[in-house]
Amino acid sequence: MMKFMQSRKKARVSHPSGDESPIRFELFSTERLEQHAISLAKAQKVSRLITGQRLLPRVNENSLVLFEAYTSVAKTVREQRAITPGAEWLLDNFHIIEEQISSIHLDLPESYYRELPKLSEGFLAGYPRVYGIVWALVAHTDSRFTPELLTLFVKAYQQITPLTLGELWAIPITLRVLLVENLRRLAVSIMSSQVGRQLADEFVDQVEQICASTDRPEPQIPTPILPSGPLCQAYAVQILLRSHDPHPSLVLSLDFLNDWLHEQGLSLEEVVHREHAEQIADNLTFCNIITSMRVISAFDWSEFVENVSHVDACLRRHIGYAEMDFLTRDRYRHAIEELAKRSPHSETEIARQIINKIQRIEEQTDKNERLCEPGYYLIDAGRYAFEIEVGYRPTLKQKLLRTYIAHAGLFYISNLVGLTLILLALPLTASIALKMNDMLVFLLGLCLFFPVSDISIGFINQLIIAVLPPRHLPRLEFKEGVPKSISTMVVVPTLFFREDEVLDQVKQMEIRYLSNPDGEVYFALLSDWLDANQETMPTDQSLLQIAVEGVSELNVKYGCERFFVFHRKRLWNASETKWMGWERKRGKLHEFNRLLRGANDTSFLPVNGQPATAPPNISYVITLDADTKLPMGVVSKLVGVAAHPLNRPVFDCNSQRIVDGYGILQPRVTPTLPLRNEH
Repeated sequence: MMKFMQSRKKARVSHPSGDESPIRFELFSTERLEQHAISLAKAQKVSRLITGQRLLPRVNENSLVLFEAYTSVAKTVREQRAITPGAEWLLDNFHIIEEQISSIHLDLPESYYRELPKLSEGFLAGYPRVYGIVWALVAHTDSRFTPELLTLFVKAYQQITPLTLGELWAIPITLRVLLVENLRRLAVSIMSSQVGRQLADEFVDQVEQICASTDRPEPQIPTPILPSGPLCQAYAVQILLRSHDPHPSLVLSLDFLNDWLHEQGLSLEEVVHREHAEQIADNLTFCNIITSMRVISAFDWSEFVENVSHVDACLRRHIGYAEMDFLTRDRYRHAIEELAKRSPHSETEIARQIINKIQRIEEQTDKNERLCEPGYYLIDAGRYAFEIEVGYRPTLKQKLLRTYIAHAGLFYISNLVGLTLILLALPLTASIALKMNDMLVFLLGLCLFFPVSDISIGFINQLIIAVLPPRHLPRLEFKEGVPKSISTMVVVPTLFFREDEVLDQVKQMEIRYLSNPDGEVYFALLSDWLDANQETMPTDQSLLQIAVEGVSELNVKYGCERFFVFHRKRLWNASETKWMGWERKRGKLHEFNRLLRGANDTSFLPVNGQPATAPPNISYVITLDADTKLPMGVVSKLVGVAAHPLNRPVFDCNSQRIVDGYGILQPRVTPTLPLRNEH
């Protein structure tokens, strides 16, 4: 909050309404609120051509006023003078107000605000349409935020005029802005009331001092300073309160107060009633605002946006859309939002066009699965053709970037060579200017070439990452775990060479299961013995038996056949003159893949007298190193990525290659924090 104090000397920023009274109108019932949303949607006129009023200057102004009010109330408390209930709310919850203001500055960049449709008429002309919507909601609910009322209001409004995705996401930050605005107005009222009471206290204190300093039975009372405007009400009530505890030698006459109020067409009883009513109303509004701020911070806004968005409702007509995780759905929606900004179609129209296109393809007998996925036209290979269909006009930056990507190899090498030559020319030019020997210049260039090229590679790579950052791969969300139709096996290629190491591998297998227990996920050790000069060694069977018994105990313990050991026999390797597992780790994975596909000629040994057999319908294999941990729930996420239609591998028989999707996915691996005994 202190950073906003730098604007103390700047001119005050007024609100466009010109009215600084609290945003508090008639309280509406649920039915009446719904009707008001519909009438508001019919009345509001918007234009994208309006630059709009800036919100942040007013937010900064509000933060300054609130800080001044907080300081004033704290000072009053230190002086042991009474404060109103509303002032107590401000004093006790100022940390929440600071958090809200910080969130506003963090979540409301100017570029985002400029893109919101602006109102072209009314007292809020130039402000975003969503600002007017939230203003109406705050005014007719007395700043009491509930998710149910907000959802009802927004859905009713969209019966007439659908809101853009950007506007829906702007609702929480706009709520914060208007609640802070309302707090500022209440704070101004609090400070005004405090000033009025302070003037009254100063007058009564002056009278008491005169009475205490004289022995005259009727001392001369000074003429009171009668305030005007908003101060008079608090002043009059405070005078009345102080008159109930007068100086023993003097009873303060209230005739001057009655005469003064009579001149304004008021009575003392009426003023007292009005002051108490306003304090009760302000206290309730303060309570609603602070409570609403807490609820806003805890509320799941992503769920709200998906619940009220017309774009999301349209996309959910595609059966696979609801099965994706939130980030994938959000990426689809952002793509639609981007297409709508530079095309003649609205966001909802683009979403409908995609769904209708998919429905036509699904009616074909030889349909392509990838063409039936909305993401194919939004974030994948079908994007460019779909842009032409909707009349999308790419920006110059997009055109340049797409050209660079289309000829990535050529541009990358050209940029690398060009930057290397430029950096190399600087010291060589200086050397030539100093008239160094040609041979020395040549040697200098040769010595500098490799470090300069490393610098160029690092710079260009960082530049590419900045321009083309990593993106969230689309994925399915398996909330109940991996489904049976795409059962998954987690395997750890390992070597059996010591009993404690074998036991540790069995223990780690159990830990991996406990971190990913849901769904059809199986766990296995793909093991070999150590290389040897002969086919069998004395300790071979004992090591294998330890692993088999450990796995059997796990299956009994958890009541399911989820744990396996697939152990290979040694084969003769003539090139290394050793008995060893065929092709070591790579061979284990290759043979296990063949085993999953039904091969019977692998080198896996029988276990408990039964030939090596894998569970049926295994679709995916997750391979871990022996020292790699498996975080909670990560198996479902990895399988969700692999199972998404856009990521499924497409094999080309002619080229014998994967031409679309992914045959292998390499997730990010991060090191764990070191233990005490690790250096």
